[in-house]
Amino acid sequence: MGFIGAGAIIKGRVKIHGLATAVSLWVTVAIGIAASYQLFALGIVLSGTTLLVLLLLDPKKLHPEEADNIDREKSG
Repeated sequence: MGFIGAGAIIKGRVKIHGLATAVSLWVTVAIGIAASYQLFALGIVLSGTTLLVLLLLDPKKLHPEEADNIDREKSG
């Protein structure tokens, strides 16, 4: 599982992408483990918390050209 999560992380020049995907994979495994031990309440809490965090902290993705324009406006 660690290699799959690590493969989801992509390091760019300035930013790192895919951390949310990697964390989501790990949380999915944790939910599966909780369910396999019949800890359904824990699985539900993990699922709800994960969905809430991903929805609330979802960064708004910009087209690369728009992001460059914003960076230029901030610097000059």
